[in-house]
Amino acid sequence: MRGTGRTLAGLVGDHAGTALLLGWVVLAIAGNIGQWGGDMAALWFAGHFLAAGQPDLVYAAPPGFFGGTPPAWQPLLDAELRGRPAAVVYSYAYPPVWAGLMTPVSRELSAQRFLDLAMVANVLMLAGCVLLAERIARPRILSRSAFRCWGVAVLAITLPAQIALAYNQPNILISFLTLACFALLDRHPRLAGGLLGLAAAIKLLPIALCLLFLPRRRFGALAACLATAAALAALSVAWLGWPLHRAFLDQLALASENMVWGYMNPAPRIAVQDLLAHFGLAETFHFDQAWLAFGHPSAPVSTGAGIVALAGTLATALAWRARGAGGRTEMTLGLLALSIGIFLLGPLSWLHYMIVPMLIAPAILARMAPLPATAVLLGAIVLDTPAATQLLSLRTFTWVQSAFWTGLCALAVALLLRRDPPRERKPGE
Repeated sequence: MRGTGRTLAGLVGDHAGTALLLGWVVLAIAGNIGQWGGDMAALWFAGHFLAAGQPDLVYAAPPGFFGGTPPAWQPLLDAELRGRPAAVVYSYAYPPVWAGLMTPVSRELSAQRFLDLAMVANVLMLAGCVLLAERIARPRILSRSAFRCWGVAVLAITLPAQIALAYNQPNILISFLTLACFALLDRHPRLAGGLLGLAAAIKLLPIALCLLFLPRRRFGALAACLATAAALAALSVAWLGWPLHRAFLDQLALASENMVWGYMNPAPRIAVQDLLAHFGLAETFHFDQAWLAFGHPSAPVSTGAGIVALAGTLATALAWRARGAGGRTEMTLGLLALSIGIFLLGPLSWLHYMIVPMLIAPAILARMAPLPATAVLLGAIVLDTPAATQLLSLRTFTWVQSAFWTGLCALAVALLLRRDPPRERKPGE
């Protein structure tokens, strides 16, 4: 009986993480189905206007890009809401090919029906992200069940996942494709590269991650990534014509000429610009509410961030290359550092960009003592809970986020370059 009890306890322990993950999937779908997601809705609206023969409305936007529903979209939004509470559709800022693929969908499905299906897919992909992160980032010290519990904690109580679901964010697909790429890189390098190329064809920033293929000499993956992204770009232009792509580039230019500051976008360059503005050295932000401000980027801030991003990326890649191809842990630490760098130094620092870094952060346990590493991981959770936004002002929250993630990025690089690392985890351990 005692042995049976131990066996049952072991089974419960082994499967607790899986049970929690499945429970989260059920609750997340039940809690979000029927909700309006302003970011995902932009895809449906773009497809609708393209299908209706109104391509000039696909890239409609408010005067400052950020700030709510494009005025030209408001009549359709009112018709789709059908008397329900007011909602927002944000401007479409993806390549035209995805609007083209949405044209048959917008004909067959209402906006809400599409959003419900997209929500189910997003929840399932987030659960998949946990399993993919486990494949590339689980250290030997953590069991599979413990790692899945970490993943559930990230999805259930942290702002990146909550914001992504609240807005029904298309970026969840980017996170899934990114993690799938690095989970498949060793066994199926060309497929892995193709997945990252697909992610880059949706949103350009993931293309920077192909630098991580070089230290492991995955040149097939690099070629597949670039070929996939280029092929989709060529298809888009050939199918939908250059004028719509010109409108897409104009949309990106409009976005880059404006800034939004909120708890969902705690960008370091915004914090720096706000500090400089106090000394009259940069343009000030206009606060619409205590937690939301708008402004224009000051050239020294945006240019400096770009230079630092480029230098940091090249330095990390070259230093890693100098010590050899490295193993899976080195690759994961490189992904952690570079994905945090994209969040910190990219044109926008949306918190939902942090889903990948937070899920793979336990990789630091492979190179650190358990106690300090656990403290870092707990800090990542605590600083990104909704309670942090209640306790900290927008300025304080932005500086705290910037400092913490900069520190973790530097820590990942330091661990990546550490000499005589511990033995690699063997497959199946």
